[in-house]
Amino acid sequence: MQTLRNHYLQTMGIQVWKSREILPGAKPEILAAVNLEGTAESQLGVEENTVQIEADELDTPLVPILTDSFTSSPPDSGEKTADVPLASTTASTPEESSLEAQPEMAPQQSSKASQTSNPEFRIASIVFPGACVVVTQVPVQAATPIATEHLAFLRELLFAIKAPIVGEPLVTLFNWPMLRSSDFDQSAAAAREASQAFLRGQKTKHSVGFVLLMGDIPGEYLLSDKGSFADKTGRMYESHELPRLLTHSVEQVFAEPQLKAQVWHDIQPLVTWIQQQQ
Repeated sequence: MQTLRNHYLQTMGIQVWKSREILPGAKPEILAAVNLEGTAESQLGVEENTVQIEADELDTPLVPILTDSFTSSPPDSGEKTADVPLASTTASTPEESSLEAQPEMAPQQSSKASQTSNPEFRIASIVFPGACVVVTQVPVQAATPIATEHLAFLRELLFAIKAPIVGEPLVTLFNWPMLRSSDFDQSAAAAREASQAFLRGQKTKHSVGFVLLMGDIPGEYLLSDKGSFADKTGRMYESHELPRLLTHSVEQVFAEPQLKAQVWHDIQPLVTWIQQQQ
């Protein structure tokens, strides 16, 4: 053991002098306990975990001597981390993990974007037998989308333009999407086709003369012409089976009473058309 110890100390350039006998007046020896690693003990055949060090040698740092001289493998402090591949230490960092996750998240993000582009709305068909079908945009979550005062306003409006009313109004609601399922087409094109089919069904059930569209949604899905809502309002569309005219929704009129004047202005072409039919 002593020979092997001296060999390692000599290799590191550390000269150790030890007296063979205790000289008169010499300082007593100091034993420093050394906790050797299991790996070094198995490699060097160390059986004891203490090393005798002279008191005069205490000025020499103990930690470098103990870690470097009694282990044949590289030290634990710096060289072992250098032997670890760089990829293994950086692969688990949060920055690189987030970068690796971006390509996988892209399809999900695009899928969410396509879902949010699908329309969601609610319209109400109000049939005034003998006169017309009013299709107005209503709130999606409202418990009573068509109030009594709304029906009274529409009746007075039709009376003002001399539209013949022969019965009580009939209200039917249409919600889009009709089914909330991944197998059901919820696109804007499907919404337009379903809205048109809904309106055709309302017209065939009752005897009416024209269609009054009220709100952004009816103007977008029940008129074939492209353009903004402002461009479409106040115009008669006679290319359909029944003439159609677009103006503001009943909900907007009650929220902003000043729109009543705009609605009256928009329906003037309809007034002219009714006069021609009489």
